[in-house]
Amino acid sequence: MKCNIDKRCFLFVYLIFLFGFTLSANAATVTWTGGGADGFASNPYNWSGNLAPLNGDKVIFDSTSSTDCTWNLSVTLASLAKTSGYT
Repeated sequence: MKCNIDKRCFLFVYLIFLFGFTLSANAATVTWTGGGADGFASNPYNWSGNLAPLNGDKVIFDSTSSTDCTWNLSVTLASLAKTSGYT
């Protein structure tokens, strides 16, 4: 009986590790371009690669655009950076 519990615990920990690694491997870095028809963060055309930020992404506001961004997303970012080039 003890052997089965140990195997299940190991499998559970292993699956949690793989799940966490998969989530971190999918994180992207997106830069605000302001190239869309509006200034909404949810508009993918306002971002590099035409992809709006998702959970775990790194977001950058730099000299690529000085267009104002209206943040209308409910996502948890890995990081948010604003360089001196973005005004």
